[in-house]
Amino acid sequence: MGNISPPAGRQTPQESAAGFSLIETMVVIAIIGISSAIAIPFFLSWRTNYQLQASTKEVYSSIQKARMKAIKNNEDWAMKVPDQKSCDFYSSNGGDGTWNDGNETIAFSIDFSSRPGSILFDTGSTALIEFRADGTCIPGNLYITNSQNSRYYRIQVSPAGGITMNMRTDADGIWQ
Repeated sequence: MGNISPPAGRQTPQESAAGFSLIETMVVIAIIGISSAIAIPFFLSWRTNYQLQASTKEVYSSIQKARMKAIKNNEDWAMKVPDQKSCDFYSSNGGDGTWNDGNETIAFSIDFSSRPGSILFDTGSTALIEFRADGTCIPGNLYITNSQNSRYYRIQVSPAGGITMNMRTDADGIWQ
């Protein structure tokens, strides 16, 4: 048998498996680059807001835990924010009726200083939230934000012991 050539206009198998041209490859790389440039800022914003929300939910559940322990153990509990990066929960005031003299017993703490997201706490004018054995409490607010101040969360504790969590963005200024 001799050499058989393909019909006119058709390529041989070696020619058709040559791959992509340089221009096709550059177009695909440009599309990927543009898509990444658009998606990365959105992802970073989402991640920051997710870290803030997760941290707020952890503090919220810890406040509920302290209130339940106060009722269950028939003792007063308190939450203090010693700095903008942590919350301390106390199971005893040392028996002297005051929570600010150093005789308190720390049951557990939440420290966000080493966590990502730069979480910041602020209690406003309330430095202490106290939970009594009967379920009532000295009310207060805890404000939680991140270093970008893109969102704010507020955890409110009412005198009857109700605990609510609200969120607002900096743009609208309305607590939801």
